[in-house]
Amino acid sequence: MRLRKIAACLVFLSGCAAPASDVTGTPMARWGDYSGSLPPEYAWDYVVTFFTDHIVSARYCKGYAQTEPGCATVTQKLSADDFAAFSTSLAPIVEAIAAAPPRETDVVPIGGGSVFGALVVGGTEIDLPPFASDADASRVADALAVLRRATPADLVEAAKRRARQP
Repeated sequence: MRLRKIAACLVFLSGCAAPASDVTGTPMARWGDYSGSLPPEYAWDYVVTFFTDHIVSARYCKGYAQTEPGCATVTQKLSADDFAAFSTSLAPIVEAIAAAPPRETDVVPIGGGSVFGALVVGGTEIDLPPFASDADASRVADALAVLRRATPADLVEAAKRRARQP
């Protein structure tokens, strides 16, 4: 069940990171993290999504919940300067990823947590696989680092505090 949920999170138009009502833009990037296979009381996952209207949303789920109250979404609007800096940092990475999309390794670990993401390029999503091939690992890590740095401080924690253990 967890693997299907994570796979769905990588699809931008899935319901995994349902945008809040104040989001009018389209998704442009997403990254997330999950605990891996743990008993429900210790399991968690979250997804941070960046939208073209400068909104960033964080959706945090406790246990294996997929809906409220086990999941909570918090949004924040980036300032024009922060959004410009984010877009400028991301642009060369998006160009490189679009030119040669990263591949997942042939040997994927089972049971542990991982960080994953995706970028939207010309309306098409390109996965940033949680376990990229050796040749692509540094490019994926660079892309995820830009997404992490652009995530507002405490956004994920705010969603975590609102989510309730199912």
